[in-house]
Amino acid sequence: MPDLLAPFRRFYRQWYTQQEWSDLEEALQKPPPKIKHVFSFTNKEYVLDRASLLPVQYLDPQPGEKILDLCAAPGGKSLLIVDAMKSKGVLHCNDASKIRLQKMKGLFRDYNVSMNGEGWELCFFHGSGRARAARSGPLYDGILVDAPCSSESHVLRNLRELKKWSPSRSVLLAKRQKKLLWAALRACRPGGRVVYATCSISPLENGAVVKGVMDKVGPAVTLLEERLILPHREAMGPLFAALLKRNH
Repeated sequence: MPDLLAPFRRFYRQWYTQQEWSDLEEALQKPPPKIKHVFSFTNKEYVLDRASLLPVQYLDPQPGEKILDLCAAPGGKSLLIVDAMKSKGVLHCNDASKIRLQKMKGLFRDYNVSMNGEGWELCFFHGSGRARAARSGPLYDGILVDAPCSSESHVLRNLRELKKWSPSRSVLLAKRQKKLLWAALRACRPGGRVVYATCSISPLENGAVVKGVMDKVGPAVTLLEERLILPHREAMGPLFAALLKRNH
């Protein structure tokens, strides 16, 4: 285990002081405290990390809007979006994994989420997030990009994942994340907003992704909010979220 952890630690220590990394590594190896959330459309409780609320709070989906959850499975944040929209408007849920998407559909059935009704459209799509966004054109009022990421807490708690980890992982993921965020911004209508989120502690996958895309699009996009939640500081997370507005 020490040999496996050594390169992992070297990679992440470049962004954290020795003491902070020690505290953070210890916190990452423990499951974050959970909260129970009750939705307006069911009496069933949903258990989640409190930090997971932040991306949907940033997105602030409203009844009657058109919303896209670009990397939707396993579905917890999509349930929060349904709740906020009061089952009024359009919600499109996309995921690249067919298996995860099927499980998400089962979750929605378990929580009695209405697929369609008066003034309500809920659709599931399987495929590349970039392709889904490119196919739509500037259609959506709000888009959530809960991007696939390094998920270091999962890596540290899973020996199989730690064996597969390498320093190039975060670099490669960041390239894909930029493409996802860029595609999402193009699928957002002028005046709409995009929330980019990860559960990574790597700056390469968080602020650097946002900055890289904003440098590319220039004044067409404004960064409104940005926050990094770390478990050793706030007893939840990790989670990074950024709220961007498409100006034109």
